[in-house]
Order: sequence, then structure tokens, then C-alpha cells
Amino acid sequence: MKIKKISISIMVSLSLLTSYVNAASSGWEAVDDYSAIGMTNLWYSVDAAEWFEIAILNYSNWNNKFGWDDNLAWEEDFKKDTEGGTDSLYADNVNLMYFNGHGNKDGFYFGTNLHDNKFVHHSEVEWGDESLDWIIIDACEVLDNRDKRIVYSRWGKAFNGLHYIFGHSSIAWNAETRGEDFIKYAMGSSLPVREAWVRATRETGAMSQTKAAYLRAGDTYNDHLYGFGTVFIPSATKSEIRHVTWQTL
Repeated sequence: MKIKKISISIMVSLSLLTSYVNAASSGWEAVDDYSAIGMTNLWYSVDAAEWFEIAILNYSNWNNKFGWDDNLAWEEDFKKDTEGGTDSLYADNVNLMYFNGHGNKDGFYFGTNLHDNKFVHHSEVEWGDESLDWIIIDACEVLDNRDKRIVYSRWGKAFNGLHYIFGHSSIAWNAETRGEDFIKYAMGSSLPVREAWVRATRETGAMSQTKAAYLRAGDTYNDHLYGFGTVFIPSATKSEIRHVTWQTL
């Protein structure tokens, strides 16, 4: 039986502007099996996360610290410690985090209730105070922008050193290669992370009404992944968060 364990590794401070780094890290969690909580099962979530990791290993010397699927993917891994979470060991202990599963405008779902609960609410997260710079939440409607003032109020408090949240502002159709494509463009082509997500979502968009999105902190417009271009220190002013959305087809 696979047992979830804390992953321990030596990290190097990544707070300085730099065009290369040898200790950057990633992690992922994904859920296909939602039967335990009565939600529709998904296809390709775990596959997409695994291909995300494989692409990172192919294009870089980054360290993928962990990959947890189905019952080993827990909401507490994304919650801040003051909410009873363990993000300092998982989501906020890597530079790039990928999640694939069900979501809505208030957060995203996990397939088990065994660890606190099945849902991460936007009010329970604060990322970037440890290591997290970029998080991809490949789930429906997490960055819903039908009222932009609300999307800022929901997710603005998540930014505490965080550079970007990538996701979708509408229903999103799952795709095996979306995470992989992001890495292909961000690492293989050394594009800014915002452009890598735009291209990845347009390549994998399934319907004309599907909208992808990102939220970014100020001063990070031309941000790159470590080792593939300049990394910008985000503005400390949370009011400078920007929201962008686009049609994927």
C-alpha cells in the first residue's frame, strides 16, 4: 500500500532576480475518482498531472518533489497552516504547483473526506510566504470572472508572494496534455508563463465557449520559470493583482 510521506529536500532561496537556478521544484495533485464524495468521476486528470511531471523532467533539472493522486490527494495540502492545513509541506513548499480535478468559483474538490474535508475554499489559502510562485488549478470556474470585483475579493488574499494563479473562468474540458503543453512552452520555448498558459489552453480547448484565465501579481507580466528567463519579484500591493481571460477556441 502506498503511504503518503513528507518529502524533505534541501532548498536554495529563490527570492533574487535570476535567469537560472539549480534547485527549483514542482509538485502535483490530481483526482479522477470522486465516487467517495458523490461527484462525477473524471478522465485524464491523473494522466495530465503525470505528463506535466514527465515534461518537467524532460526539459529541466527541476526537482518534482511529490505527485499525489485520488485518495492520496488531500485538501489540507493546499490550506495555510493557520486553517489546519499543511501547505508549508506541500503546495507552498514548491515553486510550481499543478492541480487537476473538479472546481467551482469558490475553490476545488478532492475525492476523499478522510482528511479534514473534500474542498479547498479560497478563504483558506495563502500562497507564496514559503516557496510557491506559480499555481495551475486546472479545474472548472475557479477564476470565474462574471463579476471581476468578486474574483479579486475571492483570490486576492491568496497572494502572499505568489506570482500567478492559472486556471479557467468557465467550464473546462479535461485534456491529457494541458499541463505538459504549459511546460513545453514555458521551458521548451522559454516563453513567459502567461503566454505559455494562453498557448496551452488554446491548444487543448474543446469548445468555443470555454474560457481560460489567470490572476497575476503586479510587476510579473514577463515572468518566466526559473532557468528559462527573468523572474520578477511581485508587487507587495495586493490591489495590483490583474485578471485576464480569453476564449480557448
